[in-house]
Amino acid sequence: MGPMFANLSLISLAVVINFSLVLYALGKRRVVGARAFALMSFLSFIFSLASFFEIVSSSQGGKLLWRNIAQIGNFFGPVSAVYLALVFGGYSRTWLKVLPVFLIAPVAGLFFLFNPGLQMILRESIDFVEHNGVVQLIIRSTPLGMLVVFHSFLLMIGSIVLLLVARLSGSFHYQARLMALGFAITSILLWLKASGFIPTDMSILYIPGALIIAWSLFKYEMFSLPPVARDKVFNEIQEGILVSSSAGNIVDLNPYSRWFFQFLTGESARQEHSRASFWYSRAQEIISQNYPRWHHGLLHPEYAEFDIEHEQGNQKRFFAITMVPLLDRSFISRDRVNRFSGCVSLIRDVTAEKSEKALLE
Repeated sequence: MGPMFANLSLISLAVVINFSLVLYALGKRRVVGARAFALMSFLSFIFSLASFFEIVSSSQGGKLLWRNIAQIGNFFGPVSAVYLALVFGGYSRTWLKVLPVFLIAPVAGLFFLFNPGLQMILRESIDFVEHNGVVQLIIRSTPLGMLVVFHSFLLMIGSIVLLLVARLSGSFHYQARLMALGFAITSILLWLKASGFIPTDMSILYIPGALIIAWSLFKYEMFSLPPVARDKVFNEIQEGILVSSSAGNIVDLNPYSRWFFQFLTGESARQEHSRASFWYSRAQEIISQNYPRWHHGLLHPEYAEFDIEHEQGNQKRFFAITMVPLLDRSFISRDRVNRFSGCVSLIRDVTAEKSEKALLE
């Protein structure tokens, strides 16, 4: 009973984590990709819950029924992964219209499994083996059944490719890579399980990748615009936009903001300074050392407006800084209060306005 108890404990943990991820994603449903991630987590929840009841079921018919129910999550999970990659990657509706094609194999597979007269199309044999007083269900797949499994692996690989080639920039590009890593880890673990290298139940193997995807998806809790649309606005606007987390860490800068900090420091846009990550840390350093009011605003949910005057050589310029806190009302928050999740700082050159005002005076 020792191994069985350990296995049930791991599956129970997977059930709790998957259900928690569903609730959390629904609470953050305004974040791009949150609903697709909630669907993916719900399918993993179905798989893990059915796996639990398969083990505790005392009848052979019950075990087979719960194994079939588990395949709902197993077959449709990879399709939801592709859906998440398409949504987060900002792909066009044309891509989304292709998505139903990927549902053909899972739907056909479930149709065969839930029809006793047809399930042997996918299953070569169904055996019940007693080991240490515990009855286990052993199923061997036919070539067609293996093809359905291979279809699922192809979809997982497809979701990774879609995230890696998506035309994103800044933090969204970094997030997409983290999500691709999460899918890759899940795919590798499932392949090792299918090859017999991992004895653990499949339910727990989805968790490491799911946690990485959740962390990357909700890390910054930024704009709810699709990434491609957001990038268009973010990069083309002729004002600086600086995004910070609730911890005061700068997580995104648009091109105008990078020019602004180059102007403040007198640094040129050298090749080694072209990486966005360099300017995240450099801007953090400049603000914390030279602009205490700005630094304070990054850490506290307060709306603020102030000007910055900077003179470089014979050039004096004025910039208006507007700080807007990002408040999030969590779906699963017990007290239903607004939670400070970060801040957006808008940077606008007001030198011309200041000069005109000085002339009028």
